[in-house]
Order: sequence, then structure tokens, then C-alpha cells
Amino acid sequence: MKHKNDKHEEPLKNENPEAPDTEREIPVNPESGEDTAVDETEVLRARIEELQGQIAELKDRLLRDHAEMDNTRKRLVKEKQDAIAFANTQLIEQLLVPMDNLQRAVESCSGAASVQAIADGVSMVGQQFTDVMKRNGLEAVVSTPGTPFNPQEHEACMMENSADVQEETVAGEFVRGYKLHGRVIRPAKVKVLMPEV
Repeated sequence: MKHKNDKHEEPLKNENPEAPDTEREIPVNPESGEDTAVDETEVLRARIEELQGQIAELKDRLLRDHAEMDNTRKRLVKEKQDAIAFANTQLIEQLLVPMDNLQRAVESCSGAASVQAIADGVSMVGQQFTDVMKRNGLEAVVSTPGTPFNPQEHEACMMENSADVQEETVAGEFVRGYKLHGRVIRPAKVKVLMPEV
């Protein structure tokens, strides 16, 4: 016999359907449980391996680029050294002819019939040297007697007072001066006449 206070206890139902049901069992999808965590780990591992591969590839490419730049730098340095070393090749080739003729003139001195023949031969070789130099932009500084003294082109090695000049004037040349393409590369060493005070 049941007592009237004995009631069959039923579980309480959540009256608010929007509130979370703490007692309700959360369904576990057998496909998304531990298998999902394992799958995500595998995906992350694969991604890490992929990124490590990309890093290795980029490092390799960087090393190759660095090596190529270093080789280019070395090649440019070598080309510059060669350009400097062989810059005068054309001039040297042109000088070979007068040098050969000078050698012939020296060899013919012992069997020459006259001093004049030797002088003519040496003079011809000197003219050949002068022609080669002119073709390459070299010209003599004008320092004949009577030329006004120019400190840009002349170097006074001896000075003498003279009543015959109104300005500093070249009286003689000790060493010839030269200009290359208009720039003095060696001033002429000269004697200078100074006007008397």
C-alpha cells in the first residue's frame, strides 16, 4: 500500500529551454572524439613538415644566390684588374715598330759607313716614337726660347735677370715637358729670364 506522500520522483525538467542543461548528457560523435584530435595533430604535423621544407628550400636558394653574388663580385674584380693591366696594350703594340727599328739602328752602328747614316736612322726612329705618342694624345709642352713662362707647364730650374725681357720668359729647355689630352703630365724644366726691377 502506497502512502499518499510517496510520490514517484521524476527528474526535474529544465523549464528554460535556452539555459544550458547541465545534467543532459553531451552526445559524443564517434567520428569526432579522439579521432578528431589525432587528425588535427596529423594535419599540424604535416603543416610543420611543409613549412620546414619551405624553410630548407629558401635557405638553399639564399646560399646559392649568395654564392652567385660572390662569384660575380670576384669576376668583376678580375675583369677590372685585367682592364688595368692590359689598358696600354694598343699603345705598346704601336711602340713595338719604333723599338724594332731602334734595335736595328743600334745593330747597324758597328758596320755603318758614316756617322750621318746612324744619325739619320736614330732621327727616323725618334720621329716614329713621336708619331705614336701624338696618335695617343701626347704632345710636347712649348718651351722654345722666347716663350712666356707658364708655371702650369714650366718648372723654373734656373733664373737670370735680363734687361731684354718685360715678363718672365723661357730662355732654354733642360727637359722636355708633355701633356696628355691637354693635361700636363710632366712640366718642362727650363731656364727663365726675369725682367730687371
